[in-house]
Amino acid sequence: MVYDFFQFFDALSAQYVTQSDISFDSMQKFLHLQVLKDTRVALTHTFLLSEQTVYLLVNEGSSVQILIHDYEQIKQVKNKIIYHILLEQNAICTINLALLFAVSIEIEVHLYLQGDHAQADLFGVYGLSEQQKLSIKTFQMHQGSHTNSSVILKGMLKGYAQVTIEGLIHIGTHAVKTVASQENKNIICDKNAQVKTVPSIEVLQHDVQCCHGAAVGQFDQRHLWSLQSKGLSDHQAYKLLIQSFFGEIVQKFKNSENFMEIVCKKMI
Repeated sequence: MVYDFFQFFDALSAQYVTQSDISFDSMQKFLHLQVLKDTRVALTHTFLLSEQTVYLLVNEGSSVQILIHDYEQIKQVKNKIIYHILLEQNAICTINLALLFAVSIEIEVHLYLQGDHAQADLFGVYGLSEQQKLSIKTFQMHQGSHTNSSVILKGMLKGYAQVTIEGLIHIGTHAVKTVASQENKNIICDKNAQVKTVPSIEVLQHDVQCCHGAAVGQFDQRHLWSLQSKGLSDHQAYKLLIQSFFGEIVQKFKNSENFMEIVCKKMI
């Protein structure tokens, strides 16, 4: 799958990402981006098209942080966003994913850790209600040695919302000393909400650390009662549980407090 990246990545027309902090909402269906060697950048991606594919090459020693999010104006649009990200030696990529408003959305994130000591992390939150549908597929493809990747996704669903999470960790034969993990936790607020979560692992090298986990449940009523016994209202207690559930990830976002308020307002 690493070779597929270079088959489709257009190095000649690729846009060089050199600014330290940029936002893009391009109307191009295919985006080809390249982070130069030993560069640190932060990207904010607000998607506008119904379907968009991004190819991103992170060169040796570079670090990129990406915020991918929807916003309320697109909630009537069906979206599909695909990211292909290849990391060379000592490259670092951190992705923050925030999904709240789109009625129907599919997200695919392909992480190719080709260079030795490359690192990739994806932290995502989603809050769905009514009849929203979400599909997230992640691929952690380890080829280089001493590489590290993690995927942590947390979500809440109410109404008739549906989510499908599929995650694959692939560790190649030369990916010695790899550390890889994936985790998905879901809180169901209504009986009609549906969650399907399918983690999978392919390991072709024995000298690695690899784990995955998935959970679907509800807030523990005992925690709610305990907070209420301390004088908190139902609204305050529920808000505190939501903040506790999402806090680990949301604190990594820009404007984390504002985003948490949006999540709580929607899900209470």
